This record gives sequence, structure tokens and C-alpha cells, in this order.
Amino acid sequence: MVAVQAYRFALDLTPAQERAAWAHAGAARVAHNWSLARLGRLKLHEPCTWKCVMKGNGRT
Repeated sequence: MVAVQAYRFALDLTPAQERAAWAHAGAARVAHNWSLARLGRLKLHEPCTWKCVMKGNGRT
């Protein structure tokens, strides 16, 4: 059996750092949605899990 340990961190960002973090998250979301659309798996009505992305690549 493998033991898994997790840590929780709280960031104390300045306003400029917070804007940059939100901008980065927005860009990551755009890239993710673009890749799902390229695989033909973008469905706006239901969330797509990593499994459905891999299924689109022919992998399971």
C-alpha cells in the first residue's frame, strides 16, 4: 500500500500577482477548451473528464 501525503497552502498575493494568476488560469482554460474542440469533445452542456479526452485520442 502506498501512503499519500498532501499539503495545503494559502497564497498571500499582491493585487498585481492576483491579476497575473487569474490571467494565467484564464489562458490555461482557453488552451484546454481549444484542445477539447480539436478532439471533437467540447460539449458545453456537460463537463468532460480526462477519460473522454483520452478516448478521443483512441486510448482508454
